[in-house]
Amino acid sequence: SMGVDVLHYQADNGIFQDNAFKDSCFESGQRLSFCSVNAHYQNGICERAIRDLTDQARKMLLFAMSRWPQEVDVSLWPYAFRIAAFIHNHIPCD
Repeated sequence: SMGVDVLHYQADNGIFQDNAFKDSCFESGQRLSFCSVNAHYQNGICERAIRDLTDQARKMLLFAMSRWPQEVDVSLWPYAFRIAAFIHNHIPCD
């Protein structure tokens, strides 16, 4: 989808250890490798992206709370994160 072929997954040892996921990767010709336990530095690109999205969502909520304090609260966090991801995915990169 979106004109991008995924060739390799670098994942933690969470739900990606599921046999169905590993079989799907194998059938699609995609490689799969895992980080060591508590070795976040091995998955640095993903960790940085999550931090950037979290920071952007936090900024949006803080701005909205300063403008409309009666209407905005932290229950909107999932929506702010979703919008931050949407913006990130639709802005051209270098």
